[in-house]
Amino acid sequence: MPLQPIHHIDNSFVWGSWFITEAIEELYQNALLSPEETAFWHTIQHPTPQRCFLASRLLIKTLVGHWGLT
Repeated sequence: MPLQPIHHIDNSFVWGSWFITEAIEELYQNALLSPEETAFWHTIQHPTPQRCFLASRLLIKTLVGHWGLT
């Protein structure tokens, strides 16, 4: 997941000083959500929180897999 640093930091934004560059469709496909996560994702109405949720899930699953905890 390529991250691009940005100069303005909005403290309410989950990713702080990074901008998520992937489309929602790409994040959704790569995140491999559980049925519960998928149901929750469908309750999120705005695209920005949707992208943050998917990117967070993808990052967590990547880190867990990297450390062999799957």
